[in-house]
Amino acid sequence: MRNIFHATTAIVTTLVALIFIPASFADDTTTNTTTPPASQPAPRQPQTKLEGFMGSKGTLYIRDIVECGTIDAVTVEAVTLYKPGHEEEKTRGFILSASNAFSAVTVYVDYDEGTSLIQALTYMQGLSAKWRGLNQNYKEADYLTTGGLKVMFYHTADGKHQDAKVYLTDGVTLNTDMKDTEFAAFKDMIVAGEAWLDKQ
Repeated sequence: MRNIFHATTAIVTTLVALIFIPASFADDTTTNTTTPPASQPAPRQPQTKLEGFMGSKGTLYIRDIVECGTIDAVTVEAVTLYKPGHEEEKTRGFILSASNAFSAVTVYVDYDEGTSLIQALTYMQGLSAKWRGLNQNYKEADYLTTGGLKVMFYHTADGKHQDAKVYLTDGVTLNTDMKDTEFAAFKDMIVAGEAWLDKQ
């Protein structure tokens, strides 16, 4: 209450000062050198339907979750969201999360991006066999979702190294390397999650 009182007093004082400025100062053109307050960064806007639904204020909703698995510190969940009494209007998709000793990251993938994500992962698996042992330029394939999931498959110029990288970006970025077997397991988790979401 004390802070509100002081703030109100300051406003009133300013208004009175402006009203009763002496005429002799009416033409004063002294430049106001007061530095304006620094603008605050705009809040991060939801990038996906899932994130937007979960960020709704004053809304009661139900969340059905199936954990598809965890591979190399990345956890994949399939989720449906809906308001009570509106089960036929579900918002569906994936939640991917990862953490380390310093930070945690969560990204969202809408259901309508699931098919193209699986197609990209399948194509990258084919590249693993196609590029293996090649000794030529560095090669890289990338796929990025709307909500901040990036999957990259790379092959070094000397032909000795090729792996997948999965990046989760939500203000900060966490990434993990995946060998062929881990990458296949990651894809299988997405496929299993989409199969469940198809039935919801």
